[in-house]
Amino acid sequence: MHVLDALEAKFPKAAAHLDTAQHDLLAFTTFPREIWRQIWT
Repeated sequence: MHVLDALEAKFPKAAAHLDTAQHDLLAFTTFPREIWRQIWT
């Protein structure tokens, strides 16, 4: 993941946390793309 790679050097704890939470953070992608904006708000 590009974000994790960018954070790894300066913020290793944040990168590790995001890596662990990746499944939860991307859970909205299981819903139809048309309603993603509603989920974000």
